[in-house]
Amino acid sequence: MYTHEAFLTEIEATKEKERIEQTIKAGERLSEEDIMLICVMALSYEQPADQQRAIRELVEMAKGIKDEETQRFTLGAIFGFTDKVMEQEVAEDIIRRLTMTKIGRIYEEQKLAYGKKMAEQAAAQATEKTRIDTLYENLKNMIEELGTSLSKAMDVLKVSDSDREILMKRFE
Repeated sequence: MYTHEAFLTEIEATKEKERIEQTIKAGERLSEEDIMLICVMALSYEQPADQQRAIRELVEMAKGIKDEETQRFTLGAIFGFTDKVMEQEVAEDIIRRLTMTKIGRIYEEQKLAYGKKMAEQAAAQATEKTRIDTLYENLKNMIEELGTSLSKAMDVLKVSDSDREILMKRFE
């Protein structure tokens, strides 16, 4: 073990963060220096908003550490080093994570993943509905303004067979 003087402003935060993130994603073991960098990296930023963003990113990165003991140590150290500047919400997230059982953490992660999946599906459905609604309005306008048939308007707009079925039902 050794000590040496280091200045936080000398840390190349973006470069180091990317390197450490790749190490974590690869499932490799982090060095003690890497863990220490994760813990203090947010403080290398001068602007409070940048510090907050970095803290959130580093907490998420630490959650990806496979070794549970190292993950818990790292989260605790981030909390300890940045508690004076950390947002309450992030602090509560770390405390909740540190006090949760392994089963509780797995359940929370699955619950969040399910919520994300449902949100993505809802967004996709809303996008599809908007697309069909817009196509319907365009067809309706063509029929009214140009006096053309529904079939001809669909041909002009190159409506797919599957969309034709949906739209035919709406025009009935």
